Amino acid sequence: ALAAARQRTPDLVLTDVMMPRLDGFGLLQALRADPRTRDVPVIMVSARAGEESRIEGMQEGADDYMVKPFSANELLARVTAHLKMGLMRREANEALRASDQHHRLLFEQTADGIFLADASGRYVDVNRAGCEILGYSRDEVLARTHLDMIEPDEWPRVGPEIARFAGGQVARSEWRFRRNDGSVFVGEITGRQLPDGRVQGILRDVTERQTAEAATRASEERVRSILESITDGFFALDRDWRITYINAAGERFLGRTPGDLIGKVLWDEFPGTVGSEFERVYRRVAAKGVGESFTAYYPNFDRWYEVTAKPASQGLSVYFRDVSGRRRNEQERQQFAALVDASSDFIGVTGLDQ
Repeated sequence: ALAAARQRTPDLVLTDVMMPRLDGFGLLQALRADPRTRDVPVIMVSARAGEESRIEGMQEGADDYMVKPFSANELLARVTAHLKMGLMRREANEALRASDQHHRLLFEQTADGIFLADASGRYVDVNRAGCEILGYSRDEVLARTHLDMIEPDEWPRVGPEIARFAGGQVARSEWRFRRNDGSVFVGEITGRQLPDGRVQGILRDVTERQTAEAATRASEERVRSILESITDGFFALDRDWRITYINAAGERFLGRTPGDLIGKVLWDEFPGTVGSEFERVYRRVAAKGVGESFTAYYPNFDRWYEVTAKPASQGLSVYFRDVSGRRRNEQERQQFAALVDASSDFIGVTGLDQ
């Protein structure tokens, strides 16, 4: 019977306790020890009555224990019930195995390194990406702890960091890691403690991101330095018309102290622009995404400004200069020319040396 069960897994085993050579308990132990038959329902029958015999059978791993004599209908009912339960158990186990396989596939295919460590910090599992990021084989990683992977001066941070995600809370932080080849890189770890007490860490190499961020900051500083050195005023607006940056020349032209306008809404700070050429052009540039240049008068300051507004990724960039003096000169020339044209007298202009 045991050999037949191993060759072809049965849906259910019905066995007597008292049998020659291998008794029912021996058969039950052999079935439970074999992965192929471990989950097969086993019903034991025996002439031994009493609660102790039933408990002994169940403790050995039997699914049911029937005492002789019993009716055929009772046996059929028990068999049918255990077949149904066995089918449900197999389906549940298959679903669980499929789920485990699916999660393992995701575990191995993700580009981020995933590490599992026990309470002592020793790694118990790692995916392929984790091995590649650190430059170790799987066996080499599993022979180490998290302290072996980070720079020694980072060690004092470990205890407080683990305490942060105790109880399942997710914590994100950056650490300096050392690869197998000795090179050091900055990695971002997203860690949490699992219900079974193990610690899960997801590792991402952020060296390139930090390099890019540093390059962006350097570029922004260069642009800021240029904007601070030019004689034209400059300010940047976000999509809500808030001033996000203004250079020193712009603050001087507008009579404001350094930093006073940052975060303020343009229309609130300069109400004279509302309904003016300034507002019309700014809104048109924002809507169409095409830059424009214009000259307009701001009555609140009694000044003329020459303005260039350009679309930007986050709003508008505006360059402006005070041309009030030039505008007055032009108006005086125009007035003089009109006076000359209207006069019947001779009017001439000569230098002092003639």
